[in-house]
Amino acid sequence: MTIKERVMYVLEYKGIAKENFFTEIGMTSANFRGSAKHTPLNSTAIANIFTAIPDINLTWLITGKGEMLDNGSSKKIEYNFTKEHIEQSGTLVKQRIKQVLSAFDSNPTQLSKLFGVNQKTLNNQINGDVMLSINTILLIKTAFPDIGLTWLITGEGEEIDKYAQTNHAPITDNKFAMELIEKKDVKIKSLERKIWEQEKKIEELKHHLNNLSSI
Repeated sequence: MTIKERVMYVLEYKGIAKENFFTEIGMTSANFRGSAKHTPLNSTAIANIFTAIPDINLTWLITGKGEMLDNGSSKKIEYNFTKEHIEQSGTLVKQRIKQVLSAFDSNPTQLSKLFGVNQKTLNNQINGDVMLSINTILLIKTAFPDIGLTWLITGEGEEIDKYAQTNHAPITDNKFAMELIEKKDVKIKSLERKIWEQEKKIEELKHHLNNLSSI
């Protein structure tokens, strides 16, 4: 189930009028149908969805893990969904990401090297005018697992997620960086082995074809 399919599922579950919901979050139903439902949502759209459905569990919405609804959240957050609000929402998420990076003495360049993502793209999303993607949000959450996802996206709730506290340093510390690199190295070696095996099979097939053509 994609993130957009999860949105549609919770709308059906809660009996929310779809067209009114799409108007409230500044999108159309076409964004959630057909091939469009397989495209990601940016951080602003997710913040707007949370504003419209404040008891939705953001971890479930983004990853599909955990409970669909957060029974501890029942308040309705009122916002005016103007163009200015949407732009401000994305800006505030970026400010919170910068706050996290500063607290852990990290930066986009360091994260791009650790996770193997494009440094320019990541930097433009965090420090530039490019809208944040869901992948960047998940990257920040993965690098700093104790950071509250709801707080990161909306500014609501606790900055530190008491339910996800891992009692270890963020992954940007040397120990966890090395573990991540080692896992990548293992994966690379496995892929290299598969490539070598495929190349060997190709050579054997070529040799077999040469023998057939000489008959």
